[in-house]
Amino acid sequence: MKDKIAKIMNVLKKDGIFNTLKKIKKYLFAKYGSKINIFSKIYYKVNKDKYLKLIDDILNTSYDRIIIWRSDFRLESSTFSKTSTYFGKSC
Repeated sequence: MKDKIAKIMNVLKKDGIFNTLKKIKKYLFAKYGSKINIFSKIYYKVNKDKYLKLIDDILNTSYDRIIIWRSDFRLESSTFSKTSTYFGKSC
């Protein structure tokens, strides 16, 4: 924490208060913005009934299989093959 405060003070001396505040805002949004995305949460709350109806329609029809695809893979969503999972457990 002491290092971060020293870095902010150096940037403040170099760039001034307005550019420092812009850089702090960009840093916070880049680091925590995707985790606290308020707009997507509001959009979901508004359209929640539509999504529930869509899911009910999908589940009530007779399909051979339903595939759910996640289009945004991040570092947090790790994927393992069976061999690496078994190999990791045996060692």
